[in-house]
Order: sequence, then structure tokens, then C-alpha cells
Amino acid sequence: LALAAVPVLHGGTLDTQVIALFPKDVGEFAYADMKAAQQHKWFPELQQQMLPARFRQFETFLKSAGIDPNTRVEDLAFAAIPANDKHPEEVLGVAEGEFQPDTTEANLKRLGLSTKKMHGYTLYAFRSVVSPYDIFLCFLDSSTAVFGQGDAIERMLSVRTNGDPSLLANNTLYPLINQANGQGLIWAVLDQHYARLGLK
Repeated sequence: LALAAVPVLHGGTLDTQVIALFPKDVGEFAYADMKAAQQHKWFPELQQQMLPARFRQFETFLKSAGIDPNTRVEDLAFAAIPANDKHPEEVLGVAEGEFQPDTTEANLKRLGLSTKKMHGYTLYAFRSVVSPYDIFLCFLDSSTAVFGQGDAIERMLSVRTNGDPSLLANNTLYPLINQANGQGLIWAVLDQHYARLGLK
């Protein structure tokens, strides 16, 4: 199921390199052109309805580190990884914009937050004492920030550094992403499981 939630003449287009960061087996994938969407009066209401609660945590996280997400985040992509016998459903996101990782990381260290090292990157926890499924923040570079549960971020980093299968190899969702990409400021695609959940 492909949903172009807000069709426009010139919708935002998500770079394939960003899509390729996500692991193969996601069940839902969505995109928001944050810079353009924030210019519309309808955006705050739609933001509450469509963007995951984990993104609102991410926004709070950024603010605590001295980053205004309303001005720094330009594009947002996020995915839901279905639950299995090892973990509940997880949310994984990539925010593109203008970041200053060194300054931000210094601010996060001053807050005394827990950290993890994975694949040469530092993950900052949302709080000083964490559970396995709390949200983490990681900068891939000065224009790309990743957020989500630590296990989900580790899978993304393994795609990036070890060549694990990415979302580009998902024969169900990737064709739908190509269909929706560029067709709206905000769009989403879902596999059959998530589509059924949305219809209940």
C-alpha cells in the first residue's frame, strides 16, 4: 500500500543513498520534507497523526543538545521494524539537515547521558540510565543523524559498514517507495501486515 499523504506539484524526493541505509526487513517506511511542510498551517496536526512518538522524543533530544529541529532538520525518513521473538516493534529514523556533531556531542556529554560504541560510531542515549529499547542518537556525518532503539541502529550501521542487505533489496516495499517518492511532501508505504493494522 502506497500513501502519498500530501500530494503537491513538486514533492520532496528522498535520496536513494538514504533509503539504502535502512535494513531490508522493515514493514513501514515514510518520508517528510520537513523544511517545506512546516510552511503549511496543516502541518502541526498532521505531524501529531503521522510522525511516530519516537520522533517527538528525538525532537526533545535534539533540543536538549542545543539543536532546534524546526530549523536544522530538512528531511526525515523513518521506518518500523516488525516485532519478532527477539524484540518488539522498533522505529528507526534518519534526519538530514545542518548539524554540528562536535558541538552537539559535547553538549550531550555534559548532560551525562549513557553512550554506546558501535561500528566506530558513538550512540547517545535519551537518558542517563537506559533500557534496551530506549531511543538513541547517532551522527553519521555533519548532515545525517540517526535515531531509534540501539538494536535497530546497530542493524543500520551493519548495513552501512558490513554490506548487510538494505531496504533496496526489499522487493515488496522498494517498488512502492519508488512509486511514492517525489509525489508529496509527506508519504508512506506499508506492507500487507501494516496495511491491515491501519484498516482495523
